[in-house]
Amino acid sequence: MKCMVMILAVTVSMILLASCKSSPEYIVVYDFPVLEFPAFPKPVGIEYDDEHDRVSMPLEYWLSIVDYKIDMDAVKKIYEEYKK
Repeated sequence: MKCMVMILAVTVSMILLASCKSSPEYIVVYDFPVLEFPAFPKPVGIEYDDEHDRVSMPLEYWLSIVDYKIDMDAVKKIYEEYKK
């Protein structure tokens, strides 16, 4: 009986040693997506009024700034998801 236990212990030890050497090592690499940041729209048609201390701009430029903000929020959300 003592011999059987010894044989079993040696067999288990050999299997454990062999499995460590034959198993491939896995390297975990976290892929971070390539993020394309939107470009801030170039100022077009912006005027400063000294008399009233006011800046005026065309509606199209204002809407392009809003689109920029929406795109930046989307990039930020993607970044925060991968940061977790």
